[in-house]
Amino acid sequence: MLENNITKHKQAEKALAESEEKFRITLKNSPIVVWNQDKDLRYTWIYNPNPGFKPEETIGKTDKELLPADDAEKLMQLKRKVLKSGIGTREETKTTIQGNDHYYDLTVEPLLDSNNTIIGITCVAIDITSRKKAEQELKVSEERYRTVFENTGTATVILEENRTISLANGEFIRLSGYSKEEIENRMKWTEFVVSEDLERMKKYHLARRKTGGKAPSEYEFCFRDKKGNIKNIFLKISIIPGTKKSVSSLMDITERKQAEEKLKKTMDATLETMSKIIEVKDPYTAGHQQRVSQLAVSISKELNFLQEQVEGIKIASLIHDIGKIGIPTEILNKSIALSDIEFSLIKAHSQIGYDILKSIDFSYPVAEIVLQHHEKIDGSGYPKGLKGDDISLEAKIICVADVVEAMSSHRPYRPALGSDKALEEISKNKGILYDTIVVNACVKLFKEKGFKWE
Repeated sequence: MLENNITKHKQAEKALAESEEKFRITLKNSPIVVWNQDKDLRYTWIYNPNPGFKPEETIGKTDKELLPADDAEKLMQLKRKVLKSGIGTREETKTTIQGNDHYYDLTVEPLLDSNNTIIGITCVAIDITSRKKAEQELKVSEERYRTVFENTGTATVILEENRTISLANGEFIRLSGYSKEEIENRMKWTEFVVSEDLERMKKYHLARRKTGGKAPSEYEFCFRDKKGNIKNIFLKISIIPGTKKSVSSLMDITERKQAEEKLKKTMDATLETMSKIIEVKDPYTAGHQQRVSQLAVSISKELNFLQEQVEGIKIASLIHDIGKIGIPTEILNKSIALSDIEFSLIKAHSQIGYDILKSIDFSYPVAEIVLQHHEKIDGSGYPKGLKGDDISLEAKIICVADVVEAMSSHRPYRPALGSDKALEEISKNKGILYDTIVVNACVKLFKEKGFKWE
């Protein structure tokens, strides 16, 4: 029996020693510092001491003897409170050691004897210096970002995934007419968008989400401010990396759009005047250019051209015969077949038109389109005998529209042949004289979509 008790005792001692060794190893390889202090707050035991402190230099001393005065006083007040109340506490503390700031997650508990009498405190401190410095750096970074965000000259907002505005800078507040509190009180982005643009914008954002933010990042829309005023806005939007949020920058282009509209009206009036000059010169083709433009624009839309391309075709087709101003009236109005010399003069109108228009900045190659509108894809056209891809698609469209309108209408040398004959002509010669894609689109407009001359 005695031997069994001795054996069990030794096994218990061994288990305790192993347990203590495991505890020691765990502490040694952790950022945790553990210590005890008596009621006078003198250190009585410490493990994993702070950098720069050795146990033999710490035991028997107080925080006043080890730390800067301000740090020591704060710590000792905290510890005295635990000694007095008998209630433990946990706080984050900062201590300067050898000139470097260290941050700790500190837990202080009362240390009790076998009679549950407070004889001191036991403390556990976890070094959180790296985390705190990272937080400080993040805070500095955020402050820098906010400074840039607030002081950029562009109205900018941060949008949540559900299109709620979570942050708006001063420029956006001025643009919208709402207060910062009104905007950031869960106000929806869609409240600023006119109804005509809402559906388009929803499709746009859906496309962006499906492509992970790779869809086009800028567009124009109409913006409604607090007073109901409508403003033209150019928007750039991008997804914030690692989030489902997006940042949107808005530029008020209302004045620019008004200037563009005024310029467009001036341009339209100029084109109308130029077109009428040709009609006065050649009354038998009155309305020809307008009808060619109507069909050419419809074909370009059927081919899904961009708006700026459609506008370019509209301008070029409205004045495609401007070069006829340089052709003698008696030739233009002749009611019998033209001689070779007379026809060569007629053919010069493409070059004359180019020479008139080439110095005008249309922001689209209008002069070149006018020059090419009688070219054929087999090279039999004029003035340069261009072939295939050497002819612009815009010129190919006007060429087809020109032929169809001319054959459909009356001329001094023949009666109108009608649209069916015109469609028969371009269909018979598609891929030879006329571009196949353009011919197919033109025929579809007449046969399937009920195109009518206005």
